[in-house]
Amino acid sequence: MAAKVNDLAWVLDRTYERFGPVADVGYSVSIRVVYLVGPSANRRILADEPENFLWGEAFELLEVSNGPTSLVMTDGDEHRRRRRLVQPAFGVKRTDARLDLIVEEMDRALDQWTPGRSIDAYRDLRHATRRVVVRSLFGEEFAARADEIGDVFEPTLAYVARTPFSRIDIDLPFLPYGKAVRARKRMDAIILDEIARRRAEGVDADASPDTLSALLAATDEVDGEDTPLSDAEICDQVRSLIAAGYDTTSSAAAWIVHALGANPQVLRSLREQVRDTIGDRAPTIDDLRSMPLVDGVVRETLRLWPPGVVSGRVSIDDFDHDGYTIPGGSLIMYSPYLTHRLPEVWGDPLVFRPERWEHGEPEPYSFVPFGGGYRKCIGFALATLELQVLAVRLAQRVTWELEKPDVRGAGIANFAPKGGLPIRVGPTAREPGTKPMDQTRLTR
Repeated sequence: MAAKVNDLAWVLDRTYERFGPVADVGYSVSIRVVYLVGPSANRRILADEPENFLWGEAFELLEVSNGPTSLVMTDGDEHRRRRRLVQPAFGVKRTDARLDLIVEEMDRALDQWTPGRSIDAYRDLRHATRRVVVRSLFGEEFAARADEIGDVFEPTLAYVARTPFSRIDIDLPFLPYGKAVRARKRMDAIILDEIARRRAEGVDADASPDTLSALLAATDEVDGEDTPLSDAEICDQVRSLIAAGYDTTSSAAAWIVHALGANPQVLRSLREQVRDTIGDRAPTIDDLRSMPLVDGVVRETLRLWPPGVVSGRVSIDDFDHDGYTIPGGSLIMYSPYLTHRLPEVWGDPLVFRPERWEHGEPEPYSFVPFGGGYRKCIGFALATLELQVLAVRLAQRVTWELEKPDVRGAGIANFAPKGGLPIRVGPTAREPGTKPMDQTRLTR
């Protein structure tokens, strides 16, 4: 049972089975915890009454990685100011401009997936997505340091992935928390060195269209003066973007490999659509928008395995929901994982069926892998683009068999395949006459 307590998906499933869509779990911790499940709960928290819910207090577990001034840790006017400054770095034009580097890094990973090899797809795709994020944040000059930066920050990301029951937040060098703090400081030293270099040379956000240049150039007019982000604020934004940009995206990437490997008929249909649309060449933005099954595969993966299985807010005032009065000061938990698996919303929710997305989601706020409302994850478009490119390149280039079909997810800040995702690579998908691998032992 102790092991099950650390299995967040198991806890969520059992809580919902026993108590339903509104569950007050009482005062077992220092704050009252209430679970609200379903589209109407998501809408209330994310859109209808966002000002009644605080993020900072609910996300204290992430402070060691994200920092106190990151978007996810701030509320009110300070959040609005910072988001206003950060948002231009994630505009559609800047995001779409990263397509070529995404293709390059996904191909670089898949080049190593040679026939007959047994590999951990999660590990390989984690390396690929962090290279995408580092190059997007810092530009091409930092491309060679992508793995170094990932390795420096890894102890911090590993710590925030722990459940509350397995954390000891004591800053001693030999404890995991102390290692996480020191890794964050080393990460900040890298960022601050690069900030100093760019300021000395002059910041040109147009000539250097990476995120860091955009953050350095961003200013907000306050009382007649242009107010930029401070160095501490920039460090927090960059660290939080790295954490969200590759920690969670790499998990979703691994789940795509799992989902397509476990559903060979979907993979065959995807291969056919990609082949008929673009053949073997790399996709353009217009190509991606013209292949509905690619989008369906990505959305269906995010539905069944959202990067964050649960998220929280602290309520300010009492509010009514579904016939109950929820007291102010409660920790309100909503769950994309549970909402995405409600049979009354989705119908056959455990079946991987990308065609269900042909007409969009069944109702608003039934699909919330990136949150929603005005505080929707700022990097959702970049993450979606990475996953779409991966789906296309997998269909074009690789055949594989899952070596552990019944993998479960684990983690609180990042819902990743527990123990990795071991696969055996088959003949290249581009060879004429290639036959699909024997998938008879795979399970859904």
